[in-house]
Amino acid sequence: MAQNFKEIKITYQNQTQIQKLAQKDNFYQKIGQILKTDSDELVIIINNDYDQMVPRSYQCSQLNSGDDYYAYNIKNLLKENALTCQQISSNNKEKNVVLSIQTTYSQEITQEGDYDYSILESVTKEIKQQCYLCKANINGYTIQTSCYHHYHSQCLKQSIIQQIDNNGLILICDCKQKIKVPSVVNQIQDLNDKISSLFKNQIKNIYKNYQNKIKKCQKKNDCDFIYIEKDDQSVSYCENCDKKELNQITTQ
Repeated sequence: MAQNFKEIKITYQNQTQIQKLAQKDNFYQKIGQILKTDSDELVIIINNDYDQMVPRSYQCSQLNSGDDYYAYNIKNLLKENALTCQQISSNNKEKNVVLSIQTTYSQEITQEGDYDYSILESVTKEIKQQCYLCKANINGYTIQTSCYHHYHSQCLKQSIIQQIDNNGLILICDCKQKIKVPSVVNQIQDLNDKISSLFKNQIKNIYKNYQNKIKKCQKKNDCDFIYIEKDDQSVSYCENCDKKELNQITTQ
């Protein structure tokens, strides 16, 4: 009989701890409590892959065993907006990651329905592959997605370009499942510019969803500090200006 909690391993500031989360709990709220941070200021991404943003309504019961979940501070993402998206992708691991979470089932939780995916993968490699998009046989190099579909490199490349040009926020296989960006992009040439456009689409979407709460520093016109306004906050807040004012007071 499965228990009503999931056990996760949390790494935060180089320290690891085990937490048990009730499956009915909202994932964002629980992580906000652990970090002592307003959950509205966080965005959580699966496997550090920007095309897999966790929805706000995500419950702990939806956590997938083996996935890594990365929580980012939205303010830091917005402050990085002046950089290229490729720079954001390479820098955010050092600047914005506040925790990583690896889900594992507790030993008290049954794992019914386990499949030996290594056997499944071996079997699929013995079958002559057919491109999932154009349906023609693949005689040369094949790209396999995480949902076990195979593509000609050029077919998948054209599909990805079309999705991004249509302002897509995620990449999807023709079966409608999400494609993990790192798993395919490194296998296709000349996609860096398009992936940068994908990241820009995602950042614009974050800004759009939080535009009513995103505020710019009102203390100084030349200050670019951005913050997320809370419901009970009536005065302008600026981490940069407030810190400078405090330093001036202490040095007097």
